[in-house]
Amino acid sequence: MTLKGNERGDESKANAQALYMVELNHEPETCIASGYGNTESNASLLMKIGESAKDLGAELVGGWAFPVGHRQWYVVKADDAHVVAELIRVTNLHLWNTISVNPVLDHDGFSTKILSKLVS
Repeated sequence: MTLKGNERGDESKANAQALYMVELNHEPETCIASGYGNTESNASLLMKIGESAKDLGAELVGGWAFPVGHRQWYVVKADDAHVVAELIRVTNLHLWNTISVNPVLDHDGFSTKILSKLVS
């Protein structure tokens, strides 16, 4: 079953989406460029990650790659981590990566919620 943002019936969270940092790591042997797995399909799905996020009621804020180090990072705005997990599933990222998902604050939020309380 594919969950979309806010399908759990809690309309009060409609505007309270959180940011999640998705970190992907893989070995050279499982790199999408090595021909591991279904390369063409996986590359096509990854190229459309922004569209897939929208289909799930989420937003791809940004993405970065370090090809030589076999690492990628994406920031996703979503209702909850379950939506992010579904995005990972529908893009097949789990088939060739080890993945970590962590909730994060942008710098302005961090400054307001944490740092400002430490400065007089």
